[in-house]
Amino acid sequence: MSIKTKNSHSAGGVVLNSDKMILVVNQNGDSWSLPKGHIELGEDEMAAARREIYEESGIDNLDFVGQVGEYRR
Repeated sequence: MSIKTKNSHSAGGVVLNSDKMILVVNQNGDSWSLPKGHIELGEDEMAAARREIYEESGIDNLDFVGQVGEYRR
């Protein structure tokens, strides 16, 4: 038996406030996660990350500190 897989690419971020507290968002009232989402056509990863963070948190004043990397699940 083979398992079908689907590849998708997302972008997001780890958002820290001045007290080093991490922002997590409530997804539809049933789970918590870091702000992230799919990269739109013509968008680079950084633009997608900034857009997703803004859409999910309303925060648009961001300082980029460094890239976390990538993961697969």
